[in-house]
Amino acid sequence: MRTSISSIFWLPIYLQSNPIARWHICQGSINSISFSTDGTYLATVGRDGYLRVFDYSKEQLICGGKSYYGALLCCAWSSDGKYILTGGEDDLVQVWSMEDWKVVAWGEGHNSWVSGVAFDSYWSSPTSDVTGENVMYHFSSVGQV
Repeated sequence: MRTSISSIFWLPIYLQSNPIARWHICQGSINSISFSTDGTYLATVGRDGYLRVFDYSKEQLICGGKSYYGALLCCAWSSDGKYILTGGEDDLVQVWSMEDWKVVAWGEGHNSWVSGVAFDSYWSSPTSDVTGENVMYHFSSVGQV
């Protein structure tokens, strides 16, 4: 999947207070960024409604997707790096799969913009299925009033 990136916003990367890279990310503002637990990937969400996932060390866009409607305001990674949560102006929480590079679930129920999402990093699944097919995740979201 390739996503065209034309941008006004720059994301400067610093090493001991000296910039070593600048990335064009998107037009308009970036509302949230989040690194995967192992630091391999960087997720960004912005005013344009796109989630973009970059391979951080290669400075390369690897996948992304668009919100149902409006801007995306927040994002968070699962502790195993398999999923990304996003929330935004469409009042939905979206669960994005890094394996499938698409939305695999929507969470409805907010009456206003979703302003924060987080996986529960302390909770572990009650099943220990070695195939990984019965793994469960806890996450929370908050909305604006």
